[in-house]
Amino acid sequence: MVGPDATAVWLLPDAAERRRRLRDRDLSRPVLRFYELLAERIEDEVHGRGAPVVHTGRGAPLRRVVPEVEERFAAALAAGPVVRDRAGRVSLLRLANLDVVRQHLAYLARPWTTGDATTMVAHFDCECGRRDCEALVGLAIADFPTGPAHLDPVLAAGHAPTGS
Repeated sequence: MVGPDATAVWLLPDAAERRRRLRDRDLSRPVLRFYELLAERIEDEVHGRGAPVVHTGRGAPLRRVVPEVEERFAAALAAGPVVRDRAGRVSLLRLANLDVVRQHLAYLARPWTTGDATTMVAHFDCECGRRDCEALVGLAIADFPTGPAHLDPVLAAGHAPTGS
């Protein structure tokens, strides 16, 4: 857990949004209740320790959430390090995408989960490295390429790899 001075922020949905997201996962009643209790406990601890929070959910549009998060990280972002070229952006995108894979695999490793890496689809950032690219690529977790980013980048339709 982090305190109020950490370079961190907790994104917490309001209770109604949290319940909606959990119910959309089609979990069994005991697992759903476990996650509800866990979320309540986490929220209580975050608030109890004075950790920085940005509330999200249907009532919090992205245009409000993003500036709050940017403000919280402004000093750390200004201090760098900063990626200045396309190859550096591709490397960071690959690291972020690999984190998504790891998170999903960790979820699937839990004994109460259903599904598998061949059917669970996640949305990955396009690894073309263009500054203006915000495209996402839907792939099954098992289909995510595991080689170096320059050999097998995840690319949105019509996007070219670094150096092309």
